[in-house]
Formats: sequence, C-alpha cells, structure tokens
Amino acid sequence: MLTTGQLEAVARDGYVVLPGFFRAGAMAAARAAVNRVFAPAYADWRSAGGRNALPHPRRLFPWGEAAIDRLAVDERLRAIAEQVVGTRRLLLCEAHLGAKYPGCAGDPPHTDHHGNSLGPEPADPREMLRTPVFFVYLTDVGPDEAPIMMIPHGAPDGEARAITGAAGTVTLYTQQTRHHGTPFLAAVGQRLVMWVALQDAGEPFALPRLFTIKSGREQSPSGDYEARMARFMADATHRDLELLGFPPADDPWWTPRRRDGMRRRWPGFAAV
Repeated sequence: MLTTGQLEAVARDGYVVLPGFFRAGAMAAARAAVNRVFAPAYADWRSAGGRNALPHPRRLFPWGEAAIDRLAVDERLRAIAEQVVGTRRLLLCEAHLGAKYPGCAGDPPHTDHHGNSLGPEPADPREMLRTPVFFVYLTDVGPDEAPIMMIPHGAPDGEARAITGAAGTVTLYTQQTRHHGTPFLAAVGQRLVMWVALQDAGEPFALPRLFTIKSGREQSPSGDYEARMARFMADATHRDLELLGFPPADDPWWTPRRRDGMRRRWPGFAAV
C-alpha cells in the first residue's frame, strides 16, 4: 500500500517511484525468463549480430514462465491499484515486456490515455489515479541505460526526470502522465522492463487493450498458447482469475460443474 506521502506525490506529479519493491532474487529469475521467451541476453544478442534470434519472441502475457507471469498479477501491485482506483474489481488491461540494447533509440513525450481508453481524458489529478500503470525494472537502469523519463503534471517536457534505479524498482504512473523513452547509450548490456496496467472492471470502455485469449494466440505461431495458459492457470488464485474477468470466489457462477469444467480444460487448475 502507498503511504499518504506517496499518494500525494502521484496525485501531484502523476507518478511515484518505489525503489526496492521486488527482491533481487525475483528479478534475476525474471531476467532469465525474459531472456528465454522475449529478448536474449546481451551476449547472445551481440553474437547474433545485434538482433533478436529467438524464433518466436513473446511480448504479451502470459509467457508460460512463472517468474514473469506472477509479476503481472502480483498481489502487492494489485493492492496499490485497488487503493488508488477505489475498487476491488479490477481487470488486467495490459502486461507486456520491453527490451533495449546499445544503439536503441528513444521516443517522443506522450501519454497512454488515447491508446487505452475510448473515454474522455480526465483533467483532475485525483481522477487520473483511477488509471494506474506500473513499470518494473528487471535490470539495473542508470542514466546511460535507457531510463524512462517522467514529466511531472504541469511541467514542460524539458523538465522530464530520468527514472533510474536497481532491478526491482517500480514506478506507478497514470495513463495521463506524460513520459517517454530514451536511447540506450551504454556500450554493453540490456534494459529489461515490464509494464502492467490495471483498470476498473466497471468501465469497459477504458479497456480496448484488455488481455484476451486472441491476443495471446496471435503471438503464438508455434501453437503453444494453451500450454502457456495452462501453466498460469495451474498456479492461479481466485484473485488472479478476477483480473482476467472471472467472478469472485463466492459468486454463484462457480458451480461444481463449472469448477470441474475448468479442471478439464486447464489440467492442474486448483483455484477451488
């Protein structure tokens, strides 16, 4: 949960940085998983001539790797989102990965609102809190390793602030907070990051990029989507399932027949 000071900071500036949110061991496991399914380690990228040689890079949740799948539905991130949105009924709007290597470029200042909502863009900073987005640094990010730049509410773009920090640093911002990426200036290494966006389940117009089965299948030319989702479902709690649109555990929808059906479709399903 955010402190009063952190809540005031994100309402005032549009973002707040949470250093050391995730432990180093969890980040090491996450990096290894990302290197297997989305972006190779720097040495492999370099030996492949500065390109991603993975046969089917997977950018979107679920990845079939618990070390990153569980980050996307992390209970502490969810608790913060519930705190700022003001409801327990949330949906996973998006969870995706990003990677940069030496020579990668930046991008211009922008907000995420128009790419994530069909609704009007709020002007009240308190209302902006209802559209939380997190980014998680999976690697250490210094000033030359493509830090993400955040522009405080009301400040000109030239006053953007570089978000640097150790792996495990989390930044909470809103879909109306201006920000942009920067070039990777260091001669070696990589910057890995995960974005997680959550949304009020009662505002479906704000969910054009909601996680869907089709979005997962479209990035799975190898046909392994069902297996990846089955691995996630085997570990999923009812709270996790709510983020995908399922009703709460005490909802009458969860009849014995439907629970049995979930077990048949997803071997290992244990959320009973």
